Parts: sequence; structure tokens; C-alpha cells
Amino acid sequence: MKIKIDTEFSSAIEPFSPEERAQRETNILEHGCRDPLTTWHGLLLDGHHRLEICRRHKLKYRIVRLRLPDREAAL
Repeated sequence: MKIKIDTEFSSAIEPFSPEERAQRETNILEHGCRDPLTTWHGLLLDGHHRLEICRRHKLKYRIVRLRLPDREAAL
């Protein structure tokens, strides 16, 4: 499945500080991506930071597809 990034959804995510980003990356490199990425109609809702780290390091990740009535519910 090709995951699409939607700017409206991605802008709703709080950015990490450099320290938080480094810690998240270290955790994923040591333990793998334990939490699945969440999508709705192929759009990434949750896991933007994890997806970026996994793609950069060519790591596997799981995807959970949500069934929601509309875009507003997804936001």
C-alpha cells in the first residue's frame, strides 16, 4: 500500500524537538517500529515521524486502516 501524506493531517501533528526526534529514532532502530501507522483511505493519520524514520532506514512497519465516515472524523 502506498501511503499518501496530506498536509492538513500532517500539520495537525506536533513537531518533535531535536532531542525527541533523536530519541524516537534511537528507539525505532533498537526495537523496530512497534506501533502501527494509522491510515484512512491511504492517507496517513498517525505515524508521520515513524514513517519518515522507517523509510530513511528501510525498516518494516505495520499499517492499521481505519474506517471513518468522512474527512472531518479522520481529522
